[in-house]
Amino acid sequence: MVFSSFTFLFGFLPLMLCVFYVLRYFKQDLFAKISLVFGSLFFYGFWNPSYLFLLLGSIGVNFLIGKQILVRGGGQNNLIALLKYSAYNPQTKESFYADFPSLDKIELTILNRKNHQIMQTLFVLNDLITSFPNITQKYFIDMKEISTDKAFETMTNLSKKLGFEPPKKEYKEKFQRQVYKNLYFILPLNVGIQLKDSIINLKLSQESQGIDITQSLMPTSYQNHPDLENLKIYVKNQKAMQKVFKNLTICQQELTKILQALLQIVQMKSQRDLSEKDVLEYLKSHPKVAKDLKEILDKDLQDLKRTRPDIIESWKYYQEFEKFMRN
Repeated sequence: MVFSSFTFLFGFLPLMLCVFYVLRYFKQDLFAKISLVFGSLFFYGFWNPSYLFLLLGSIGVNFLIGKQILVRGGGQNNLIALLKYSAYNPQTKESFYADFPSLDKIELTILNRKNHQIMQTLFVLNDLITSFPNITQKYFIDMKEISTDKAFETMTNLSKKLGFEPPKKEYKEKFQRQVYKNLYFILPLNVGIQLKDSIINLKLSQESQGIDITQSLMPTSYQNHPDLENLKIYVKNQKAMQKVFKNLTICQQELTKILQALLQIVQMKSQRDLSEKDVLEYLKSHPKVAKDLKEILDKDLQDLKRTRPDIIESWKYYQEFEKFMRN
């Protein structure tokens, strides 16, 4: 079952939405969330039930690591330990987690796409188009058209063409944020500060999560820090806020350690990031992988090439890839 299949669109999705909103209507929020959990497990297990063990194992490990983050004095080290990358060994055909990005992961991604071994989330443009043969009009949007400085304008223009409600001007600032930056995999972050007889719970998030105490709690040097990506500090209620203010010094000390760890993660990710040139060099040195990728892209992009050749022509590194494949 994939997102574009009739089973998902006209069976699974309507059923899950119905269950979720019926439970919400009767104010059974906990059971509504539980229904999403079990629905998600069913969705991912539908393709291959054996992958559920991998998913549940990953959830369990993340839960245990999350609990360790709540421990005062060691949380910042546990945060840095979360910085792992999915890797692949082409000799042993095994996936694992590594401290650095793995270009060999490209080979696994292509193998999975060719063999349809797992649910497909990449190179699915042609599948989506062919799944809806009655669509007579399509709009393709290049990534640069939804960049931080153009996203609001692009969605406003699309609303006029497609007839949906345009985005509100008060949300324009949200459109200008870059969501998937260096901390996306870790936010929102729950932090517990251990006192002698209790724990103070804080939430670090980019979105409103309660009472904002950023100005009072976060040291000035960290406020509006570009690498912290609009990070704010929240508590659940007034009682929790009063507890923070009564223990302000220790809260600031522990929060500072966490913020320093987050900045260290940003620095480490920036140093380890792969570039488009790294990918091209890998493909040049792995001609079989490059050939398989070209076959996939030729099929997936055929409609886009006919409809919006200007988008294809603007892709600098894709053009370089096509050039060295021709040679």
